[in-house]
Amino acid sequence: MPPFQQTPCPDHRMTALRHEVAAGEDPAIVFLHEGAGSGQLWAGLRDVLRGGRRALLYDRRGFGGSPRNASFGADHFEQAVDDLVQLLHEVGSGPVDLVGHSDGGSVALLAAIRHPSTVRSVCAVATHVYADPHTVAALRSLGSVHEWDDRTRAHYERQHGDDWAQVVTSWLAMWTSGALETWDLRDELSAIQCPVLVVHDRDDPLSPTEHADAILGSVAGGQVSWHNSGTHRPHLSDRERFASDLQTFWTSVATPR
Repeated sequence: MPPFQQTPCPDHRMTALRHEVAAGEDPAIVFLHEGAGSGQLWAGLRDVLRGGRRALLYDRRGFGGSPRNASFGADHFEQAVDDLVQLLHEVGSGPVDLVGHSDGGSVALLAAIRHPSTVRSVCAVATHVYADPHTVAALRSLGSVHEWDDRTRAHYERQHGDDWAQVVTSWLAMWTSGALETWDLRDELSAIQCPVLVVHDRDDPLSPTEHADAILGSVAGGQVSWHNSGTHRPHLSDRERFASDLQTFWTSVATPR
């Protein structure tokens, strides 16, 4: 894996998460990766999106170059939020704009619920707010990672290294074994005080539109950018549109209401 730069920290309590900070102006942007991925999946878009702003890109606990002591139970997302808040403390950041894809979007929404003063805005891409039956069935249909094609296996090895199969299998088991049966953000979404941009594909094979609808129906400052490419990665299938929509959203966040 390409090495990240570990930034110095004035606080002795370190999350030990592998991360890099691109210097620039505040408010900072924080990129949160998808469930079985790593921070490097945002590397190609980071500099396009940040426009001279400070940007934090990191591997969540259990993934990429970060420690392998993640919980893959019902508290998985709570642990990820605790790590995020601690990491923001370590790098000395004020309220930030969170940009999360899939599980990363779930972490971003939960961070906005638990720590509203820390989050200026959220962009949630192809995000889940509970473990719906369609998503669980779709992930179960993927089968064993050892039976995946060489290209897919190589992709995850680049993200995590030699133990990629264990990492991805642990994540898949969390979603498919019932561990997230009680995890559900829908009743808490109305607590989000910051603006939220939902980016969602109408034919996403892994995240039904009911997740986007739940966010939009509960968050007072919610808006949506619908895509129609049939992918779980709309931000990558149409990068120019995603970048444009996100910049427009951030401009609206900066404009007094």
